[in-house]
Amino acid sequence: MNPELDQRTVLKFGFYTSIILTVLTLVTFGLAMVAIPPAGPYCPGGCMSYPYSDLLSYYPRDYFWMYFAIFQLFAFIIFITSIHFIVPLVKRMYSFISIVFALIATTVLLIAYFTQFSVVPISMVKGESEGIALITQYNGHGLFIALEELGYITMSIAFMFLVPVFNRKNSLEKSIRIILILQFALMLLSFLFYTIKFGVDRNYRFEVAIITIDWLVTIAIGILVTILIKRKMRSESNKSIVIRFVKAINDHDVNEIVNLMSEGHIFIDATDHKSVGKKGMKEGWEGYYELFPDYQIEISDITENESIIGLFGYAKATYKNLANNLNSNFWRIPASWKAIVENNKVKHWQVYCDYTDLLKIIDKNK
Repeated sequence: MNPELDQRTVLKFGFYTSIILTVLTLVTFGLAMVAIPPAGPYCPGGCMSYPYSDLLSYYPRDYFWMYFAIFQLFAFIIFITSIHFIVPLVKRMYSFISIVFALIATTVLLIAYFTQFSVVPISMVKGESEGIALITQYNGHGLFIALEELGYITMSIAFMFLVPVFNRKNSLEKSIRIILILQFALMLLSFLFYTIKFGVDRNYRFEVAIITIDWLVTIAIGILVTILIKRKMRSESNKSIVIRFVKAINDHDVNEIVNLMSEGHIFIDATDHKSVGKKGMKEGWEGYYELFPDYQIEISDITENESIIGLFGYAKATYKNLANNLNSNFWRIPASWKAIVENNKVKHWQVYCDYTDLLKIIDKNK
């Protein structure tokens, strides 16, 4: 199994999931905004009251958004799960907790929405209206509103546990953190405000507030994570090119080394000598391999910042393959390399190491 390929697959999956979630949330939000409640504190006029016997007059207009909300919730749980597999291993405890709360939120809301459009309308059509008032969406202190409040509070907590996941100092991840923290704070403040002002009779006021907060955050985070994943996909592609470059060096495949270089390729060795341009590099590498026929790079760590890749490890070789019992012509030294990738080509390759032992070996064999 190729881990590089697997990571690219995960990133691509997360990228499209983010887009789908954003679009579904926008559509659901738009349809919900059209469904102006015909009961409760935000009713503009001609309002229903208990036992809400006229609710069929608003079917299916007030139920369309719930169908889209079902699919939006499916996309939400896939989105959170995708983030879990994209983030570094050390951050996955937080993303896993986020998944747990996302599952709770999704389960509660799926039950609320599916029963609402599957049970309430047909029950009223068949004259089975007993108990419907308790579960209809128009009852501001009914079961549907309570389930929505619980579901979206839990969703807000799921978002909050993503804060430690986006911990890099770049402006994009900083923006994501700020939005995630603000949404949780707004959720708490709105709950306290409506509870203090209206007590247990807050009706659906808080429900409308928390849905608005969560959906706006979902849209914003969906867009920002889409951008973030796109950058990671580009960075992952750059990383794979550098890994191919290292493999070509270790395979002594000069043609592949040159093929992976940009036309304006810059090579800087450990003595700070700079060579500019692709031309002449083939001869340079061939000459180096004549001096060190078994030259190898050992990479232990890789860091990346978009187009810039840092590699850390060791370089080793035997001078002109002059092996002896004392191993005196063999060298292995700590080294690091800076690579810059542009347009899928290695534009910059710089070596950092202490060549002292290597130069002593060369002088000794003159």
